[in-house]
Amino acid sequence: MNAQELLYSTILSVASLLSLGVALLVWQRRHAPGGMTLTCFMLGLAWWSGTYALFWSSLPPSGLFWLNATYLGVVSVIPAFFLFVLQFTDRQHWLTRRLFALLFGMGLLTLVLLWTDPWHGLFFAGLRSETDSTIFSGGPWFWTFFIYAYSLNLLGLLLLVKEWRSSHAFYRRQVGLLLLAALIP
Repeated sequence: MNAQELLYSTILSVASLLSLGVALLVWQRRHAPGGMTLTCFMLGLAWWSGTYALFWSSLPPSGLFWLNATYLGVVSVIPAFFLFVLQFTDRQHWLTRRLFALLFGMGLLTLVLLWTDPWHGLFFAGLRSETDSTIFSGGPWFWTFFIYAYSLNLLGLLLLVKEWRSSHAFYRRQVGLLLLAALIP
């Protein structure tokens, strides 16, 4: 492992531990609106960062294994953020079985297609390297999931902006901080 990989791995490990710490703090308030989804969001971030740190550490079983493992975090963070925003902005009426089936069905299907990609090429289309974590060109399901994920994030951000604009001054600052935090990544 070279110095750059060690730095990446260290930063990601710290991010993973911080996310885990925040998840534990939020868990104590899990009964508050959005508490459970924020906990799931932070646990997903911890997993995503932690497994990506393991990729950069070049630990067995393989780099491809750890890259695939990161997607468990990816597919959980995206719906968790959106569900948290719905709860935070008092849109519980949107929380239907159909929405849950869509959100978690997309994640499950993505994981299945990712882990079985060598047989069909729908996720990476054979354009994947064990030494490179970047994806310059993916298969059709990669782009489908990409559009789904960014659309869901954009919808969540728009709901937060709408909430910020209609909030009173005291709550506007709180919503503004959440909006800023969501925009950083």
